[in-house]
Amino acid sequence: MVELWHPVGHPTEEVLAWRALLERHRVVQPFKQAHREVYLLTPAEEHTRVYSNRFAAHVLRQHRFHALAGARGWHSQLQLAVDNSVAAPKRLLPEWGLRAEFWVNGTDADWGETFDHLGTDQVRFYPIDAPENLTHAGSGQFSPLMIPGVETPEPVPLTEVPPLVLSEVLRDVDLFVGVCSVGNDPTWSDGGPEGRYRDYWREYGFGELSQSARERGELLARLLPRLAVGARCTVEGRFLEVRGELHTYRIHLGSGNVLMTPDDRYLCIVPASQDPSDGRAGSPGPYLPYLPFEGDRMLAVILSKAVMLADDTAITDPAITAQLGQR
Repeated sequence: MVELWHPVGHPTEEVLAWRALLERHRVVQPFKQAHREVYLLTPAEEHTRVYSNRFAAHVLRQHRFHALAGARGWHSQLQLAVDNSVAAPKRLLPEWGLRAEFWVNGTDADWGETFDHLGTDQVRFYPIDAPENLTHAGSGQFSPLMIPGVETPEPVPLTEVPPLVLSEVLRDVDLFVGVCSVGNDPTWSDGGPEGRYRDYWREYGFGELSQSARERGELLARLLPRLAVGARCTVEGRFLEVRGELHTYRIHLGSGNVLMTPDDRYLCIVPASQDPSDGRAGSPGPYLPYLPFEGDRMLAVILSKAVMLADDTAITDPAITAQLGQR
């Protein structure tokens, strides 16, 4: 019998051995398997017991989230700034009799319009046939749909959710945040409308790494010797450090945002647009002919910036050269 292998539940040494084998023989997985991110229960989630706050307090672009969630098998509806009830985005997991919910709520829109952005909150699990949780758009409060004669459903304790299910659901939510957050949009350095998200943009754009970003950094550290610009690059904590001729640059491994010496000034570089429904799209391009899995869009963005900044004296785009101090 042949079946899919998942790294959850396997010793770290075994997972790393598979990764090393695939990379040594330059095998390209059609999807991440040996290199798949794993999300295990944390002490904070053991304390909260029935919900995860791991991806709370982010600001997402709603239309991009809606498209990506649909592509990943989640059911969601666009939230409007009107007095109506909206169900939490959910993923049905019939094989385990569970339903995952990701609580999000609109943050800014004129009355009657679609919210441009969503604030994120808890991830919960319920029996698949339990009444859904609803919110009035923009209220930030979820409550169960009340059905006469039916008791209010209790969330399933996270310790009772199979580790593979928990990992895959949190992996999806990490992807939603990584692709849809305003924090990875270089044009939001001013904090967006009225500057209300300035602190969030800075915290996300240069702050602690998510699990997927940490995995990206570990992979980059192993792949740098194969890069033409590898001698100019080093993975340092949360950043890929690139030594150019004019400056040294630090590219955040989660957002792709760039800081440059000598005073950690922000360098705005806007990458080419991508299909928002394809959260893992992006080819590494000619500067990295091999990846052990199908492309990671943010990895492609980071590598393209690294290649450009390593040869910073050759940059001709006036929008960038003005920031570098060139004339």
